[in-house]
Amino acid sequence: TRPIIAINQEETVRAIAWRGCQKSWISSGRMSMFPVLELALRGLRASAAAATRVHPVGGRRPGTSPHGAVTVRCAARSLGTATHSPCTPSGQRNGLKAAHPWLPAARTASTDATLYKMAADYRWIRDNAEEVCVNAEKRGMDVRSVVAELVETYAAFAKAVATSSTARYQQKQLDFKDPTTREQAVALKKMVHEARVAEKTAQQHLWMLARQLPNTTHPAVPVGGETHARVLRVCGEPRRFDFPHKDHVALATRLQILDFPAAARASGEGFYYLLGAGALLELALVQFAMARLVGAGFKPVLTPDVARESTVDNCGFQPRGEATQVYRLDPSHGSGLGDLCLVGTAEIPLAALNAGTVVPEQTLPLRYAAFGHCFRAETSAGAKSRGLYRVHQFSKVELFCVTTEADSDAQLEALVATQAGLCDELGLHYRVLDMPTLELGAPAHRKYDIEAWMPGRGEFGEICSASNCTDFQSRRFDMRYRSQPDGKVRFTHTVNATAIAVPRIMVALLENGQQADGSVVLPECLAPYMLGHTTIMPPDRHEPPC
Repeated sequence: TRPIIAINQEETVRAIAWRGCQKSWISSGRMSMFPVLELALRGLRASAAAATRVHPVGGRRPGTSPHGAVTVRCAARSLGTATHSPCTPSGQRNGLKAAHPWLPAARTASTDATLYKMAADYRWIRDNAEEVCVNAEKRGMDVRSVVAELVETYAAFAKAVATSSTARYQQKQLDFKDPTTREQAVALKKMVHEARVAEKTAQQHLWMLARQLPNTTHPAVPVGGETHARVLRVCGEPRRFDFPHKDHVALATRLQILDFPAAARASGEGFYYLLGAGALLELALVQFAMARLVGAGFKPVLTPDVARESTVDNCGFQPRGEATQVYRLDPSHGSGLGDLCLVGTAEIPLAALNAGTVVPEQTLPLRYAAFGHCFRAETSAGAKSRGLYRVHQFSKVELFCVTTEADSDAQLEALVATQAGLCDELGLHYRVLDMPTLELGAPAHRKYDIEAWMPGRGEFGEICSASNCTDFQSRRFDMRYRSQPDGKVRFTHTVNATAIAVPRIMVALLENGQQADGSVVLPECLAPYMLGHTTIMPPDRHEPPC
């Protein structure tokens, strides 16, 4: 499909002003008052003229709008009919910056459109079908029927492409006005149309099949389940108690900083109130992490807590099905955007941040530190999941890196080193694990977990993880870079990691920092963010504000 997007110039200026300047100098929309916006609009025009066919309205050329607008005609980047923003061929997107649109996105009033077409390497899958199947089996997935169907569909797709190409070539050799060849020309035209329909149908089916396949697996990843995780290193020493120690729920209840029963009445099981010093502790952990990360060169981001269903799916999470952990919103109460979901991690909106772009290699890696709220429908019974360890809503600081294929392994190690540095400052006893194949999920090529010692559980508990997703997400979000010096366009790699998952860090800090008198001593690094306090006192020894 080749959709047309009409852009009214005055609306463009106002949209740029509102998005870029927020509450500032919007008046009549006169461009002389907005030199920056004028340059932005000029850049938009120049990029559109260079990358697409742009027709200024004034003569109603074919493909122009009759409503005083500039019409941009471009190849669709999705298999649906909705478009996200003005789009250009994949190698020419820098000008329009589809992932950071100045213009309001075109909306569809019905379904949740898939905004970016997955660019799977179908030929590689066909040529390495057995390897793909074995890789999936190591992850506990049976995809043999999917791969077999994909190979068959790819053959049909290749045949349709060849038929269409041959028929178009023969068609160009004929003259429709010549009575002697008119019948043959009409037949060729029909053949081209049928071949294109078959090509599109096969392409859509290929796309849906390829989305069911997991990422490749790093050769060093252990094979098996959780018990096969490889311990890479252990840091710090476990806390030794000379008094009966408590778990974090008993501690926090005694300190009156955590209330599960009230939250259950208000919202249901698995939710909680943080009160007093508990609320300050969450804010302190977030500010501590962001301060360290920004100082290390990460760009701070505040992400949406809601994402399109297609965005969640592109990241490798399952928004539907019995095993889903995703909360889906009622589309009938949406804003015409289709099905929306509450995000389970800031990784999801971060992955979509640069969707549809081609960036220069010299700008990589792009490193982000994002604060967001996480919503997960997962539930688990038992003492080991008691209290804050597994909840439906929590706050988290997420790390996300966009880089090249040659650099992604190094970036994964760098993110793990960053996580370890935060754990060291917080005084935690922790270990780093190389997770086995059954723990990778669909998107991860390799995954590390960091587990902290939690005395209330009597064992280590996961507090953060880091994953190299290679080009698994980039191919779904159409994220690429222009390499140097050859200028070729390649898919980026994405790497993500948890910096601070607030509830689980709180579990470790409360249980390891507890004292015989019921108070809790916190790490000195949090003092600047706890109003100078490092001790949470019981109510009978209360010292404001903690």
